[in-house]
Amino acid sequence: MKVSIEKPFTVPPCEMVLEANEDDIRRYIQWKLDMDDNFAENKDSDLFKKQIMDKIIETASRM
Repeated sequence: MKVSIEKPFTVPPCEMVLEANEDDIRRYIQWKLDMDDNFAENKDSDLFKKQIMDKIIETASRM
């Protein structure tokens, strides 16, 4: 009985590597900022949007 139970569990565990995709992150952040009323109509906020996006992507790339 012990051998029949142990056998299925001898297979090495599956390993999965998760990576943040910079393009997906950039698109998502852009969408969220576009949906935010504080940024949507203010064209002067483009530089600020870029700074936000760059900082988030930089942080995500270190994960």
